[in-house]
Amino acid sequence: MNNEISLSAHFRLLFSFSGRENVGSFWPYAALVFGVMTVLNMLLMIPLMAMSVSNIVESGMPPQVSTFMFYFGAITLIWFLLYAAAIVRRLRDTGRSPLWALMPLPFAIVSAFGLRQMFGAPLDGIPPDLTMMQVMLVSSALETVSVMVLIFLLTLPSVSASRGIKGKKAVPQYHEE
Repeated sequence: MNNEISLSAHFRLLFSFSGRENVGSFWPYAALVFGVMTVLNMLLMIPLMAMSVSNIVESGMPPQVSTFMFYFGAITLIWFLLYAAAIVRRLRDTGRSPLWALMPLPFAIVSAFGLRQMFGAPLDGIPPDLTMMQVMLVSSALETVSVMVLIFLLTLPSVSASRGIKGKKAVPQYHEE
């Protein structure tokens, strides 16, 4: 048994949170997902921004915040689905609790819910909330720091299966049958 997972196996294991994953298996997958999602994000965001600018120029109306909220929510959900199980397996392999994967979540939630309040609802006569902008800037900074801490934890070496994790019985490793 080993804890090596091929790139193609990652997609079959999107919802498999059990087992372990070594550093050599995790980072190629993480880089592939990051590259694909970045390109997808750019391809979808450019037309969305162009449409918003066009609406502003033609009608003088502010952009539809709900459209951006839906877009960012969908993209965030896709990122989460693609990374969650691999991060949990990798954290377990380093001997850390999988709960570390949740560290950026509260800050992402604050940012998501604060977006509409920050921009206000001009059509409803609700002005933008500049205090919320400050809250979101701090939340975004803390989210960035938490992601950096998580990345650091994901780079740590594997804990040997014979040693176990923090005195507990070693977690079964992934293997293909």
